[in-house]
Amino acid sequence: MKKLLILLSLFFVIGCSGNYKDPDLALPAKKVQIRSLLSHPSIFDERGVIVKGKVWDLEYVNLEFTMAKFKLADKSGNHVDVYSKELIKVVNGNLVEVRGIFERNFDLESNMYEAKINSKEIKVLSDSR
Repeated sequence: MKKLLILLSLFFVIGCSGNYKDPDLALPAKKVQIRSLLSHPSIFDERGVIVKGKVWDLEYVNLEFTMAKFKLADKSGNHVDVYSKELIKVVNGNLVEVRGIFERNFDLESNMYEAKINSKEIKVLSDSR
């Protein structure tokens, strides 16, 4: 009886434990449209977001190809800048889903807000070059 109780307790503990998630990637985020980010930036400022779009103007910021910047655009042409500090396997024209932190910064030269996402995860959804 004691062995059965221990065995059932063990199965309960194993069943309740979920898959391990890296705390850096376990970002609470909300799926939003790019146009929503641009029309209401103060609502999403410093918050986790998930957006889909097409990659444009991909450029690597350093020689090791580990920091990249690109524009993520929706079908209407709205776009937000995405920054990645990791090696990414995307090319111009890829349809991707980006999970990251949205930021809006005021640019004194243009007198406008700049919208950007510091990515934590980028998934390629399709290679539609």
